[in-house]
Amino acid sequence: MPATVLGMALGPGGFGNGWRAARRWGAPALVGEALSLAAVLLWFVWLALYALKCRADEFAGHLQITRLRLRFEPVHRISGYDS
Repeated sequence: MPATVLGMALGPGGFGNGWRAARRWGAPALVGEALSLAAVLLWFVWLALYALKCRADEFAGHLQITRLRLRFEPVHRISGYDS
């Protein structure tokens, strides 16, 4: 499970915010609040599952960070500018 799964809660959160904004047109406020609460709960569930995954495999989280570091090239190496 990649760390980007945590962004999955942004969809319901945005939908909940949109519903809350629609109150001015007579939409019930409870639906927007419920969607926002569901988004927060979903985010915490994904966070807990990701933490369990990293704990079960000690190097899983470390390897994902290491891969990002290995792909990073400093600008001075790419441009050929070394001072």
